[in-house]
Amino acid sequence: MSRLDTRIVLGALLIIAGLSFLAQSLGFIPNGWGALWAAVLFVAGIVLVAWPFADRRQWWAAIPGLALLGLAGAIFLSMVLPADRGEVAGAVFLGAVGLGFIVVYFLRRDFWWALIPAGVLMTLAGVTWSASFLSGLESGALFFLGLGLTFGVVALIPTPHGRMSWAWIPAGILGLMGVLIMLALGSLLNYVWPVALIAAGVYLLVRSFLLKRS
Repeated sequence: MSRLDTRIVLGALLIIAGLSFLAQSLGFIPNGWGALWAAVLFVAGIVLVAWPFADRRQWWAAIPGLALLGLAGAIFLSMVLPADRGEVAGAVFLGAVGLGFIVVYFLRRDFWWALIPAGVLMTLAGVTWSASFLSGLESGALFFLGLGLTFGVVALIPTPHGRMSWAWIPAGILGLMGVLIMLALGSLLNYVWPVALIAAGVYLLVRSFLLKRS
């Protein structure tokens, strides 16, 4: 990082620190130190996320960068949301880390494996967020369906070694387990249309992307 870039980052941190404590003095936020830490993590995350876009060889920086951004968001949400909504902050953090792996895939298309932890973390984020209004079995069904969708996407994308057709096996098994759990709950109709719409949308997006590349 050049001296000019360092000055820009330090200047931004000083401005954010001043705004954080000013907001605390005015009563807009209860904890100026918490806001300051969130701001520091946010700036550090932005720097790390921007790094691989300037140099693709530093693709790994997207993962800790998005993790820091997610942590900053989780800290901020824990300050402004009621104490009983802590699952939202957890979901934001997990989703941000999952997004980091998605960025890695788009930076390095040969790293198809990044979609698996991305899908797992995104699924866990959804399960965490829905924990307040879904039962344990319903959350379990959502978990299996999310994992099944993840492997379905892996099976559809092209790789330097060809299509990962083996991924259809875990996709089918995990998806079937999710459907069976929902059938056991008697709530299949409440989820089948949203899941079908999501699956159709993912298929169309991947299909369109493959046609453009070909």
